[in-house]
Amino acid sequence: MGTNEMPPPGALRAPPSPSGGGMNRSAIATELRATLAIAAPLAAANLAQVAIGFTNTVMLGRLGGVPLAAAGLGASLYVTIGIALQGIVSALAPLAAHALGAGDREGAARIGGQGLALALTFALPFVAIIMTFDTLLLHFGYEEALAAEIRRYQHAIVWGAPAMLAFAALRSFFAAQARARPVMLVLFGGVAANAALNWVFIFGHLGAPALGVAGAGYSSAANQWIMLTTLVCCLVASRALPAAWVLRGMLAWRRSDIAAILRLGLPIGGIFLLEIGSFVGTAC
Repeated sequence: MGTNEMPPPGALRAPPSPSGGGMNRSAIATELRATLAIAAPLAAANLAQVAIGFTNTVMLGRLGGVPLAAAGLGASLYVTIGIALQGIVSALAPLAAHALGAGDREGAARIGGQGLALALTFALPFVAIIMTFDTLLLHFGYEEALAAEIRRYQHAIVWGAPAMLAFAALRSFFAAQARARPVMLVLFGGVAANAALNWVFIFGHLGAPALGVAGAGYSSAANQWIMLTTLVCCLVASRALPAAWVLRGMLAWRRSDIAAILRLGLPIGGIFLLEIGSFVGTAC
């Protein structure tokens, strides 16, 4: 082709970039599918957790206004502290996920075990705080009859506090492995188990005494232990990270891991406490 000849149409057109719009769209779709695969079961698990509290409210409504108010206020105070502590423990999820991303499977399991140990450590002050709430309520001007019913509920549900915190740690550990489906299935099973236990202990069926508002507390506590046991069974059955590694992590208290969890988790727990506490304080 001579110097005065024009190139054929399209000869100066740049070749399609390998990172063009089609490939970008494909990458976005892949990331979206991966995100939904984790997020959808977690969202469903949160919905199931809310459904457990809703079930308690519906079933206690048959007992009258005072037991319903007692369970509502008692649960609000219990859940506020519980979720704040769960927020601290949940910091193990990004730390364990980071270890997995670096190929350190034993390190991820160790962090999971340290998070479980921390959750069980938090259980003692959690129980102590809940056991003294009824005295504080009297100082705030609550009627003695309502404070007594709140005490009955909280002194029953508090038996599930260690299981509640340990379940939150295991839930975060499963999320770090992108294994949200077992958590979702356990929580949906927990909705049915909680309703059945309420039917037995609130109203006194199958030979059990009718415990009223305390029965709802005992049902919730027992359900927490059932869900924790089921999730532990899922951990034992998993081949991804051996349960023995997690147990070894629980027993080997490592200051650097605990410090990392607290450094990340304390702000999370503080935010949860402020957000939920503001609503609960208004309701109380």
